[in-house]
Amino acid sequence: MRVRVVRAGVDAPTLTVRGLEGSDFSVDRFGSGDPEGGTIPTAGGNRLQLLNGDTLLNGDTLLTVFTAPPLADGDEALLVATGLLGSPARQEDGFALIAVGSQGSLGEIRQDPQLFTVHGARDAPALENCTGTGEPR
Repeated sequence: MRVRVVRAGVDAPTLTVRGLEGSDFSVDRFGSGDPEGGTIPTAGGNRLQLLNGDTLLNGDTLLTVFTAPPLADGDEALLVATGLLGSPARQEDGFALIAVGSQGSLGEIRQDPQLFTVHGARDAPALENCTGTGEPR
C-alpha cells in the first residue's frame, strides 16, 4: 500500500518519519513527505515512528509511535499528523493520525501507549519491564 504523510500539528517540530518501506524523510509544519509516498504492508501492524528533527542524526528524539491498521490491498492512503503533541495521547486534542483512503476516511489512528518505570529504591535490584511477547528491557 502506498502512503503519503502530511504534518498539520501546530505545536510539533519538524518531524522525521521512520517505518515506511524505503528511506526515512522529514516533514515540516504544513508540509508533506515525498509526493510519491512510501509503502507499508496492507496486513497492518507496522510501527510508524515520528522523531524530533529534520535530519537522521544520532540523538534524534523519539516523539511518538503509531501502529498501522490493516488496509485494502493496492489502495493509497494519506496520513495527516494532527492534534497537539503537548496534550496527552488520551485527550481528544492529543496528537494523532487521520487516515484517508481512495474511498474516504479510514478513521483516526491514536498513538501507541507508552510505559514509564521509575526505580527509586536504593537497595532494590535492577527491574525488567515485560510487555506483550517482547523480551524484557
